[in-house]
Amino acid sequence: FARQNFDCETLLCPDMALMLGALPRPAAPDVNVFCLMRTDKERALSGEVDAPGPVEDWLTEPPMHTPADRWRDRMHRKAVRYRAPRMVLRPLMARKLASMNRQAEARLRRGLRMLSRGERVLTDRLHAHILCTMMGIPHVVLDNSYAKLGNFITTWPADGMTQLADSVATARKMLDPSAG
Repeated sequence: FARQNFDCETLLCPDMALMLGALPRPAAPDVNVFCLMRTDKERALSGEVDAPGPVEDWLTEPPMHTPADRWRDRMHRKAVRYRAPRMVLRPLMARKLASMNRQAEARLRRGLRMLSRGERVLTDRLHAHILCTMMGIPHVVLDNSYAKLGNFITTWPADGMTQLADSVATARKMLDPSAG
């Protein structure tokens, strides 16, 4: 689109999560197949899924904001609204960024633990695919209605452990170690 409609340089950029590099699996698998499946509007499948293993979504997480985080966020919003001087805004912003970094790291650790549950993984989430790749976990990806995952996998191929399935039935066959 950009090449066709604008006179500008265009560059293909991978998802920033890939910049984390190789990641160790934080725990040994406790099931053959773990299914990290969307529960939101981008879900690949409608209705009940006859999943080949336990199904979870990482959207359901415990609250991570502490009372201090909520207080700091309120103070920061008020300081911005009332145009507080930089000497007030800078320390508030630094603390807010530190809190956001702690939350991001906690979410990453939680996601890695979830995906590590399976010897293999079935997912319809892009970042689950990316994290499985970075941990070396064989996985099958179900694409969504507008081919976001399929296009990503086609654009950034050859990790040797990803398979793209068009249905849960096909995914089940791909995930069966005796079928290989």
